[in-house]
Amino acid sequence: MTLVIDADYMLYVTLYHFKKDDLESQCEYFTKRMDEVRKEVEDATGSQYTETIIAFSDLTSFRNDIYPDYKKGRKPRPAGYLELKAAIGKRLNVQQWDNFEADDICGWYARYEKADVASQDNDVYNQVPIGYDIKHGELHINTPNEMDVAMRIKAIDGDRSDKIKGLPKQYRDKMKEMLTMVPHCGSDLWKMIDDREVMLQYNTNLELVDINLLHEGREITWS
Repeated sequence: MTLVIDADYMLYVTLYHFKKDDLESQCEYFTKRMDEVRKEVEDATGSQYTETIIAFSDLTSFRNDIYPDYKKGRKPRPAGYLELKAAIGKRLNVQQWDNFEADDICGWYARYEKADVASQDNDVYNQVPIGYDIKHGELHINTPNEMDVAMRIKAIDGDRSDKIKGLPKQYRDKMKEMLTMVPHCGSDLWKMIDDREVMLQYNTNLELVDINLLHEGREITWS
């Protein structure tokens, strides 16, 4: 079985804990933490993973082609970011795809390879069948409908940290209420929108937040 770890966050944590020129300590700390995460997930799932993939985001994202303001205004990456990522790539089983994020790698492996996923980000572990919440040490087992609801709520609410705007309140409230009352209605939510601009926004948000659907029709290149 395969475990995919969304490791972007831990890359930043490592850089903030060690001096930028202490590459050996950085790599040792990162490797130790990945081993700990794998063991935590094995204990939670009762599985033994024969392969562990460390997923990193590329420096660019195709989402900026869909929405130019995506993640606009974030702080620059800390000093030593690229050096540490390259060093880890020589030690561990790292995957980074051109113009894709670590979320997408997790989604692809969960969908097409039946892999389990571990992440700090609830947008990831709530959108895969078996996702481990690294921050809280909790295992999430999601049905297809639960994954769909989680994705649609993100599209409705938006995400301030990613600069994704939520829908206007009058649509946001009634659509989330409908999802609560009828969880299987997700594919019909668009019928509740009577404004063309809001419809376009909702469709764009769906493209931005769905880590599984975005692989369809796209060429994946490996680096």
